[in-house]
Amino acid sequence: MSAATRAIWTGHLRISLRLALREMRGGLKGFYIFLACIALGTAAIGTVNSVAGAITDAIAGQGQQLLAGDIRFELNNREADEKERAFIDGLGKVSVSTGLRSMARKPDGSDQYLVEVKAVDGAYPLYGKLDATPDQPLPQLLAKTGDTFGALAAPLLMDRLGLKDGDELLLGKAKLVLRGTINAEPDQLSDASALRRA
Repeated sequence: MSAATRAIWTGHLRISLRLALREMRGGLKGFYIFLACIALGTAAIGTVNSVAGAITDAIAGQGQQLLAGDIRFELNNREADEKERAFIDGLGKVSVSTGLRSMARKPDGSDQYLVEVKAVDGAYPLYGKLDATPDQPLPQLLAKTGDTFGALAAPLLMDRLGLKDGDELLLGKAKLVLRGTINAEPDQLSDASALRRA
């Protein structure tokens, strides 16, 4: 190393030492803030990992009830064709449902309300249990009588339209008779509905 290079490095070292000593005159306040930031960051990362782990465990433990099945296939504005249905049926027991958004209205036309309707088959739900009042088998509550379909409604719809069990509703040209209310449904988080019919 030449004398000129040595002199440059010595000058840099003196400046660095001078700056370090000047910073240390103020005490260790800055160092404590640095340590606090590291501790806070570590705690935040630990909390996020803990919450993520809890969510993952909950989904793994209750995923079947969140979907009311093991897996869900959705098609928009059409039914599964023969090839698709054969593939799905080959996976195990299948429940089929369909949904739409429509206006439910009283037969006298005095009031109406926008609802989400979900029609379910006899296999629904594959996992979990639909909690309804009255506590009767779902096929019995949704049974069709003549040209009238049985239906369960969310309490919000019953309150909004001033309905009670036994009252009728119109959904397009379809007649529905309310046979109870939905308290909780297994797939409510993944597919919320305001009204159900068979």
